[in-house]
Amino acid sequence: MIFPPETVVNVKTDFGARGDGLTDDTSAILRAIQQNIGSNPGAIIYLPAGIYLISDRLPWRDAAGTWFAHLTLQGDGRDATIIKLRDFAPGFTDPNNPKAVIFTASEGRTTGPVDWVGLGEGNEAFQNYIFDLTVDTGWGNPGAIGIDYLASNTGAIRNVKISSGDGQGIAGLWLARKWPGPCFGKNVEIEGFDYGIRAGHAQYSITFEHITLRNQRVAGIRNDDNVLAIRDLISVNTVSAIQNMGSRGFIALVDASFTGGSVLVSAIENQAGELFARNVSALGYLSAIRDRGVAIPGAGVDEYVSAPVLTLFPGPKKSLNLPIQETPELPQDALVQWESVAAFGAVPNDRNFDSLPAFQAAIDSGSLTVYAPPKGRYLLSDTLVIRGDVHRLDLMGCWLGVTAVNNFDGVKPLIRVESLLQPVVIIERIGSFWNIGASTLPGTGIEHASPSALVIRDGGGDSRNVPGSGPLFLEDVSIGHSEFNSRNVWGRQVNPESQVATESYLKNNGGNLWILGLKTEQPNTAVKTVGGGRTELLGGFLFPVAPVPAGSPAFVNEESSHSLSYVTHGQTDYQIQVRETRGGITRDLVKAAVLPRGGASAVPLYVGQDGAGPPPKPPGLSETGLVVVLGIILALLLGMRKE
Repeated sequence: MIFPPETVVNVKTDFGARGDGLTDDTSAILRAIQQNIGSNPGAIIYLPAGIYLISDRLPWRDAAGTWFAHLTLQGDGRDATIIKLRDFAPGFTDPNNPKAVIFTASEGRTTGPVDWVGLGEGNEAFQNYIFDLTVDTGWGNPGAIGIDYLASNTGAIRNVKISSGDGQGIAGLWLARKWPGPCFGKNVEIEGFDYGIRAGHAQYSITFEHITLRNQRVAGIRNDDNVLAIRDLISVNTVSAIQNMGSRGFIALVDASFTGGSVLVSAIENQAGELFARNVSALGYLSAIRDRGVAIPGAGVDEYVSAPVLTLFPGPKKSLNLPIQETPELPQDALVQWESVAAFGAVPNDRNFDSLPAFQAAIDSGSLTVYAPPKGRYLLSDTLVIRGDVHRLDLMGCWLGVTAVNNFDGVKPLIRVESLLQPVVIIERIGSFWNIGASTLPGTGIEHASPSALVIRDGGGDSRNVPGSGPLFLEDVSIGHSEFNSRNVWGRQVNPESQVATESYLKNNGGNLWILGLKTEQPNTAVKTVGGGRTELLGGFLFPVAPVPAGSPAFVNEESSHSLSYVTHGQTDYQIQVRETRGGITRDLVKAAVLPRGGASAVPLYVGQDGAGPPPKPPGLSETGLVVVLGIILALLLGMRKE
């Protein structure tokens, strides 16, 4: 991986870690964490290629023992950076007292309920990231957990392998402290352990994509009451790939392949919770699914729902099955193509200094990647325009600030993407918005006004697009209100929440909106679909922490189509779960008509399809391919391409 030196804390050059597989690097890595955790925005701890031998847990707290979040562990590549637990390490040999190699945490607290203090638990584990490395629990450590992970609102484990040298250990990935999620796991491979993944608690929710599990001893995934949204799960196991335990457990699963099974068990054991499964194959098992003790015949299912499909109007009782497109990736640019906003005079953490001219100059410099050095908060007086050659804006977790005189009144965006030269533009690691005396935050964080494909990931920013804009990809984002007009939108781990009352958190006006993992907070409508749009939600968690206004629905569909797989949570709930209008007739799906989940609700699948809606657009980067051609032609005509 390539990073400008000032953007990362290097455990080798800054703290003396060796990474040679022989030297015990525990102390060096701990000092790097302890001396750089606790700030918001947070630091990036970088582990260059090497094998880092450790003999104790790596907890996310400072030298005084206070737990903190806002930290990134960044490796040099999944096969290049290896954190290896010493064989027969003291404290890791007792399965009755599990201990994790990496242990992330919630915000710092030294007093309060014992679970917050002793275990670093809580719901403020914001922006905890682990990227591009391997965790190896070695041999002779049957009490080991690879990563005990806690994140809130945004947080991700991406491009990570967790392995046990001898197959022993409790779990590769543990998500069972209070309260896991919402968070995201992508491109994660787990080898060995009793469980590949162990999830618990009824809140909040966890999203997975491209997960591979091998050689577990009890189950690939065990879920105790949480809400899991999973796409592309591969399991090579003799044991069950999934155990969904507890009456509040809820899983939405699409595109899964299970091989190596035993005729003694089913690939998916759904004990008492609810399940939506689509495009699942299982070879060698008793059956693909056993639901509440009853084996469902067949080695695979096209689509299975653990409860009757709900509808309000006549029509198909199957999910929309919208086409799915992968989030585009870009290779890292050579350092000569990186440009810092600081080089043009941006000043962090100054409430009175306008850094917009510096940001815009960096964008217009001709470099491909523009970044803000970590741990900064920057004031912008007007809209920042993404244009020209730049294809990546990496804010490294920094905040962007607005003031009362910015005139960000819901019309003007904070960032506007106008790129014509790049087929893909990525905006990533937006820490948050910095409110400096403004009555409200900007009504729109990012406006997509380019034919390019836009990727927004690992951070915040309300979004909207304009007619003619390219496809939009949201991955691990925390936002407020967003509106999508007549375009393709794919979302993974989308967390809209705001105390501001709004028509709906997400509005799909005439487009195709596909979401894997949605968590909301506050009693607003979650998704409204209008204009012939098509919305598919796989694994939603709606948490109206305040009383829901009378007559306010969780979902709205007006002469359009949607399929919904979701739960609600909390002491208050939507008395109207779905409001749907078709042919001028409006009907409501009320709380009494859906399954209970504690005192709240569970809907494994609701379907409302309007035959007049547009067909789904095919997958692929056909839209962005056109952008490439147009960009090349424009560059040749205008001579804008940087050599």
